[in-house]
Amino acid sequence: MRFQTLIAAIATTSPAPRDESALWARLASALSILNADAGSASRIERPLLLETHRRLDAGAITEKGYRNQRRCLESRVAEVARLYGDHDVIRPA
Repeated sequence: MRFQTLIAAIATTSPAPRDESALWARLASALSILNADAGSASRIERPLLLETHRRLDAGAITEKGYRNQRRCLESRVAEVARLYGDHDVIRPA
């Protein structure tokens, strides 16, 4: 249900954003809508858009198709640091 709420919040009748700042503003607005009635454990506070997918050959995905959280964190040290910094992350509006 929460995923459907997020999709509905992002997929508005307005045209798709043409620049990064407009995209971030739309995502921030969608997060506010999604988080409106979410408890503290269910809120999304600092999403980060990644340029690459998890990779099976890097050990980020197991043979059964599950996410290997430790490997993901180890291979994305810089991205994890960005999440805890004060810049370059999307925050709810």
